[in-house]
Amino acid sequence: LLRLMSDYGVEPDEISYNSLLHAMSKESDPWWSTQADNIIREMREKKIPMSLITYNVLMSVRGRSMAKDGAARAEELLRNMENEGFSRNEISYNICIDAYARRGNHVKAESLLS
Repeated sequence: LLRLMSDYGVEPDEISYNSLLHAMSKESDPWWSTQADNIIREMREKKIPMSLITYNVLMSVRGRSMAKDGAARAEELLRNMENEGFSRNEISYNICIDAYARRGNHVKAESLLS
């Protein structure tokens, strides 16, 4: 649907892309994490601004993906948020904590609390 919007004179915006990423976050297949990275690349190419919501949803896609490095990739986004001008919030941390907990790494999950 995102690709069809332009055909109807409606250009996708940040909300459109965030909605797509949110739908991807419901899947655990690592393929979706790769697709989400492609969506972020497309947003950057089209100069569509990203927000804290975009970062949090992308962390969710990575964290819920059952890729071995999914939790680490979510945490990488968490660590880089401030470099991009965004403040981490409770949601950001909870997404990463959940990502590690899903993998049974409760020690790493707990380390994010401090």
